[in-house]
Amino acid sequence: AAGAPAKDPKAALTDFEAFLNADGETYTVVRLKTKTLREARLPDCVTSIMPEAFRDCDQLCSVSLPDSVTWIGHSVFAGCTALASVSLSRGITEINHSTFMGCTSLHTLTVPEGVTRIEDNAFTGCSSLESIVLPSTLVLLGQHVFAGCSSLEHVRIPDSVTSLGICAFQNCVKLETAELSDSLTELGYATFQNCPKLGDVTLPSRLSVIGSNAFNGCSSLRAVTIPNSVTLIEANAFYNCAKLTSVSLPAAGPKMGDNVFANSPNAKLVRRS
Repeated sequence: AAGAPAKDPKAALTDFEAFLNADGETYTVVRLKTKTLREARLPDCVTSIMPEAFRDCDQLCSVSLPDSVTWIGHSVFAGCTALASVSLSRGITEINHSTFMGCTSLHTLTVPEGVTRIEDNAFTGCSSLESIVLPSTLVLLGQHVFAGCSSLEHVRIPDSVTSLGICAFQNCVKLETAELSDSLTELGYATFQNCPKLGDVTLPSRLSVIGSNAFNGCSSLRAVTIPNSVTLIEANAFYNCAKLTSVSLPAAGPKMGDNVFANSPNAKLVRRS
């Protein structure tokens, strides 16, 4: 209405400590004023959230970030053990390291299109995470990014991803299928170590290196085809894969480290003609 006073955006920030940005209009959230808040719905005057802003707020159940948010610092929600519902801003381009580490009540998450990087330990120890949808814009998944996500059953890594960190899915004990990006050239150390239910994985056609312990302890893995592009399989890569019976290898190569198929007594290696 004409003559009505302008809304004070600061009034929508009563639950948060925040400072005014240099533009004089938007805010950066520093932290919650109280760790007993159960629902955090940030107003659209917020553009940034400082590192560890909500860390260990163990009563926080729900978070909604407006699309005005373009940057989230590291460890923002780490240790928020009751956090079950998250709506992420479509304005962010990365999920910083340790952002959701130890969020043991988080069940599902959709990472918005536009995100290009999910950094180290972003979802480490999210033991209730059953489903995650990754965007087609994603390029990098960091080290230990989903390690210890012990309820995750399926993952699809889009073909845009060119870099997958070490131990990315280590100890994902319920993971049954993994669809890998065809742009990957290396599976690093312990990528799928101790994923005992992993029975279906297709290796990317451009893959050149399978790192040490990459599939160590994948005791349900039955068959694997090593692409012609692979030049090196490092030590213990398929150690302790008890049900592995069929290994299809290129006609020549690759170079193999020590104990690649050790303790996988049923593995039959066949070279393609």
